[in-house]
Amino acid sequence: MIIYWFRWGHLLGDEGSAYWIAQRAIKRVFDHEDNLNLSRYDLTRLNNEIKSYFKVNFPLYFYFS
Repeated sequence: MIIYWFRWGHLLGDEGSAYWIAQRAIKRVFDHEDNLNLSRYDLTRLNNEIKSYFKVNFPLYFYFS
């Protein structure tokens, strides 16, 4: 039996999808760097992985602003 859960896509609710997880991870790093919502966890590795993926060597907010 196959059960589909939240299959409506990212606009109507796709919690748990790769898109949703990646978007939340990037937002977490941005919010932490902007001092909007400080994370209690170390985001250094996540920040480095995102920079590596987008091939940037400077803070992410310069790249996306």
